[in-house]
Amino acid sequence: MISRQRFNRTKLLYNTLTETLILFLFILLAIATIYNRTIGEQNEIIEKNKFIPAGHVAIEKGEYDDFLKNKDNIAGITSEKDSLKNRIKDLNKKIEMGVGPPPCVFSEDKQVLLEIDFIQDTTFLVKVVNIEKPLVLNKKWTLKKDSLYVLNKKDFKNLGYTLHESKKINEDDPDCDQKINNKAWSSSYCYECVYVFKLVNLKQKTTIQKFLPWLSLNDIGSEQTKNMLMTAQIYFYPTK
Repeated sequence: MISRQRFNRTKLLYNTLTETLILFLFILLAIATIYNRTIGEQNEIIEKNKFIPAGHVAIEKGEYDDFLKNKDNIAGITSEKDSLKNRIKDLNKKIEMGVGPPPCVFSEDKQVLLEIDFIQDTTFLVKVVNIEKPLVLNKKWTLKKDSLYVLNKKDFKNLGYTLHESKKINEDDPDCDQKINNKAWSSSYCYECVYVFKLVNLKQKTTIQKFLPWLSLNDIGSEQTKNMLMTAQIYFYPTK
């Protein structure tokens, strides 16, 4: 799982690069603005034979004509500015595409949304924690704090996919279409954050045994545990 500290360091790096490029853009824009304003003022002085105000310098008509010949440079500067804006946008996108989303965080900086345990027949025990208000995902899934779910593999994967997709951003960008870009699933450009789970021995809890006495307490074996853990990690970040 990518730590929030590492994520923040990466974000700080490309934010610094972005701010540097933006500053360069503002400098170019300021030069273009001053250049354009000076042309207008000098034209008014020469063409209308006006008095030269304080802070201005008189120039020869020929020098002014040469000055006007270069006014097309302003269009070039503006075009370069737009080009730089697009390059900055593309740079930000590439950086975010290569960085995994941070973990989702709840009140008091808690990160765990689900406590999970594995039982026989590839069945997942899932307990919801650390949310104050119900998390409404769709008609099928509304998660409430301390709710317990007993899910087969199909239902667990459906819940995982629904939770993962609930944090999707930039949905209209083709680069966030998983059919086009297989990196989109784990990109901070396409997902705001990823929910976190913790592996907990829920079978041994008194409440579980009271309401679900049929649950088997037998060990499911290391191979099945590994497979079920890998399934959970497709959709969530693990934590200890």
